[in-house]
Amino acid sequence: MLNQSSNLKTLGKTLILVPQGSEYRAVAKNFQRNLDFLISPIPIGCSSVGMYLESITNPQQFGHAIVMGLCGSLSPNFKVGDVVVYAECIYLFSNLLN
Repeated sequence: MLNQSSNLKTLGKTLILVPQGSEYRAVAKNFQRNLDFLISPIPIGCSSVGMYLESITNPQQFGHAIVMGLCGSLSPNFKVGDVVVYAECIYLFSNLLN
């Protein structure tokens, strides 16, 4: 857990994973000049994302990762631009991984 005096730059670059398409383009546009972040489009689906993550070379360069742009289908009450913080991420059906 980071405290207020923590310097994010000491943790390494931040990897921001965003679904490919319009979500990725919107996030990349806003972070395009910040070299402390690597914005990466991710494919759709558990196995595709898993294969993508396994293909990342030198993952040690990243201090932490953020996943953005996945809240649209959680509730019709969420609008574009709403901030949603996940308390946990679990699989509802274990057979999705098989």
